[in-house]
Amino acid sequence: MKDLTGESSVRAAWAKFIDPADTVGIKINPSGAPACCSSPEIVREIISGVQSVGVPARNIVIYDRYSYEIDIGSYQALLTPGV
Repeated sequence: MKDLTGESSVRAAWAKFIDPADTVGIKINPSGAPACCSSPEIVREIISGVQSVGVPARNIVIYDRYSYEIDIGSYQALLTPGV
């Protein structure tokens, strides 16, 4: 994000796109889990960046077209509590 925005801090980079009052949706792709899917590590880094701006966990939504695929991929156990 810093490279994309030219900012020197992660917080400043994310602040170019979001505000603390926003609700942020993160679309993942769990359909190929476990071999080919949105990496939980990368999703956690995105969540961390969004939270660094001041967006509370309750305002961050992880979603996909089919919720059962999120369950199969065990994302609930891999993500930040409260998201």
